[in-house]
Amino acid sequence: MRARPFLALALTALLLPLAACGDKAPPTGGGTPAGPAQAAQPGSDDATAKGLMTFLQAVIASPDKRAALSATLRPTKADLEALFDAELAAAAEATYGPAWDNGELVLGPKKPEQTEVLLTAATVEDIQAWRGDAAAKFAGGWKKVAPHLAPGHTFYSAKLVVPGEDLGMRFDGFVHLNGGWRIVPAPWRLLKDN
Repeated sequence: MRARPFLALALTALLLPLAACGDKAPPTGGGTPAGPAQAAQPGSDDATAKGLMTFLQAVIASPDKRAALSATLRPTKADLEALFDAELAAAAEATYGPAWDNGELVLGPKKPEQTEVLLTAATVEDIQAWRGDAAAKFAGGWKKVAPHLAPGHTFYSAKLVVPGEDLGMRFDGFVHLNGGWRIVPAPWRLLKDN
């Protein structure tokens, strides 16, 4: 399975608005999370929604640290192989790697007043059966990528919103894996037939 050439552009278009303050993630090279930033990642060892919430609140509150915090979300090759079938893991490594290396994957609100985080979670099993919050609240692309997901994981979708609103910046693909939070944004865009 090979990613289409427009995939890198699509990921860039999807994630560049995340760099609201112009932060650029430093290259981390080799598909490994940044060393010192990994240890300082708020909530990294907390595999619950609370841990992800803590992390995202730190991103919102610290515009000057967004690039470093975002870099801690970079999945390793082993992470990708644990999440996806072999073909999709290879496509993910080939597509996400350059985006991380070029500093294109930086989280942050689009507007400074987007200070509230809304989370939705779905297990791989719910995504594959297309039931519950997966069907009700996840992007439809998850249904396409469902057959390529390894069982036993829970994915999170997050929205950064103005308090009291439900529309805002949406980020898909958070997952707690191998002791820390990772992101695999819009994995359905990696599919050959997309």
